[in-house]
Amino acid sequence: MAGLNPNISYLHSFQNKKPTLIFDVIEEFRQALVDRPLFSLMTKGKKHRKFKVDPKSGLLDTYTRQTVLENVLNRLSTLINFRGGKVQAGEIIRFQIKNMAAYISGKAKGYRPFIATY
Repeated sequence: MAGLNPNISYLHSFQNKKPTLIFDVIEEFRQALVDRPLFSLMTKGKKHRKFKVDPKSGLLDTYTRQTVLENVLNRLSTLINFRGGKVQAGEIIRFQIKNMAAYISGKAKGYRPFIATY
């Protein structure tokens, strides 16, 4: 939507048929939108005591995956302080990608990354 090729990355090396630019974008938001909800799950309440890994596959079980997914999706819809206002995290991602496209195309002089505050 921003006019960028998702397969052309700046931080990650090229991987055939993988959207490495998406991997780059994720890095800017991982701590605030994924790590923080996961650490909260692990340190608050007792939900984490039910978390399990399937011994055969080595993957998280269904309950654990569902709980993690719900928490990350909730975080995406949470209002976050951003440049003087409160904005949903998903909107911040779209805004930042548009800014990235403007910078790469030469329409903007710089790129200001998203830095979460707690």
